[in-house]
Amino acid sequence: MTGRISVAIRVAGVVVAAGYLLGVTEGPVMMAVGALALITFGRGLAVDRSHEALAGGALAVMAGAIGVVALRWGSFDLGEIRGAQGVLGPSVIVGPDDTAAAVVAAAVAGVVALVVWLAEAPATDGGPRWLWPAEAICGALALVSVFLGPALRGFDPVDLLTWFVAVGTTAAAGGWASRLVRRLNRGLLWSVWAVAAVTTIAAAVALVALG
Repeated sequence: MTGRISVAIRVAGVVVAAGYLLGVTEGPVMMAVGALALITFGRGLAVDRSHEALAGGALAVMAGAIGVVALRWGSFDLGEIRGAQGVLGPSVIVGPDDTAAAVVAAAVAGVVALVVWLAEAPATDGGPRWLWPAEAICGALALVSVFLGPALRGFDPVDLLTWFVAVGTTAAAGGWASRLVRRLNRGLLWSVWAVAAVTTIAAAVALVALG
């Protein structure tokens, strides 16, 4: 019964996250983070405490990395962040240089956190085969949306191709890397998380200092 509840909660999280990240529902980007938290909670019902704790920590780093971009643009509204990127360019390249460097650092930390988050999913859950890949895509879409993605202009083929390549590459790379890090010693995996967490905090502090 617990396994079925876990899968149901994870599926609900995927649906909610997709709704916000694909623009079906408007709102602050942290609503999408909340949906990823729902997925994490569902997973926690099917794993032991150590995996649950690390998954929660990884999600916190992802949320922090996304928060760095919100700080960069002065808005938590996903539509406004995408709109700004549509005019000025991706968050990771918009100057001044010091600001862009802080955002790049947060982006790297966010991707590392995504890898750890994916690695902490239940190894076997009896759920649908598409669930874990869907979670990988949702996590990748959240990061791509705030670090790279402009607002979609209808069905512009260039926009769609850019989104497809960016999200697909991030999700595939994150999924592949997560398979590798599962083999790491738990202490080392926590160390990887700690480095990502410190990097995110440093990026946020740098942005505040830069004004």
